[in-house]
Amino acid sequence: MRQIGVITDPEQARVFAGYLLTQGIKSRLDSSADGTVVWIHDEDQLEAAKRELGEFQAEPGAARFKAAAEKARELEKQARKREEEYRRNMIQVRSRWSGGAAQRRPLTVALVVASVLATFLTDFGSKPTVVYRALTLNRVVVDSATGNVYRERGLGGVREGQVWRLFTPVLIHLGVLHLVFNMYWLYLLGGIVEEHRSRLLYIALALASGVLTVAGQFYFGGIAFGMSGVGFAFFGYIWMQSKFDPWSGLYIDPNTVFMFLFWFVLCFTPIVGNVANAAHTIGLVFGAACGYAPVLWRTLGGKR
Repeated sequence: MRQIGVITDPEQARVFAGYLLTQGIKSRLDSSADGTVVWIHDEDQLEAAKRELGEFQAEPGAARFKAAAEKARELEKQARKREEEYRRNMIQVRSRWSGGAAQRRPLTVALVVASVLATFLTDFGSKPTVVYRALTLNRVVVDSATGNVYRERGLGGVREGQVWRLFTPVLIHLGVLHLVFNMYWLYLLGGIVEEHRSRLLYIALALASGVLTVAGQFYFGGIAFGMSGVGFAFFGYIWMQSKFDPWSGLYIDPNTVFMFLFWFVLCFTPIVGNVANAAHTIGLVFGAACGYAPVLWRTLGGKR
């Protein structure tokens, strides 16, 4: 935070702070013996803020400064709204996992339970059990004489009507950490969407992202085991709604956004091996597109 100057009149200082807000510059006002000290949050905006202050002090009654007052009030109102939503949606782990979860978010709980069962009944995807053979994208055949396992190259099962195979691979997880992390984020992010949106939208988002990530990873030469693609879709949806629609009722804090994007990029490096990056990418892009689509629709509709 850097000081850019002092304005003698407190009312003019508030007008100027409002104007800065409309220019995308966040500021803070502090009273002092000499007047009101103006601080800005972002040092990269220091020169621009000083330039604006010089122009304001030269002509504080200019129309552009007065005109910005109404817009500034609206921005402040939106900021307060976002803060309220942030507090409402702040993840409190104990309360999220406490009693009543099944009533608040039954679909998310069902996905978590199904994932845990599928993972344990396939021994973390390591054994071609009956459940494993029923859930994988490609059909698996076990030679009873030799015990060898063969996986079909194509999608014969899907073409014969076993369409559930396009989604069910996401239920199988390949390790304890894989399962724990995916279930944690599925429960938290998926639960937020379920509590704030219709069940129909939730089902559509979960199913579509699951199918797209499985199909996409298969296209690029792999199988998308695990809920990470679906989790990225829920993240992308909440992120776009939070960023572009402050009235959406959804909010995700910047630290969580940074962590998700950092992990997303890290998975493309040699540091993290054997990761379904295609599934992550498809899930993130699909979820973000779904989250931004209503905003774009309203924007285009307002221009007609």
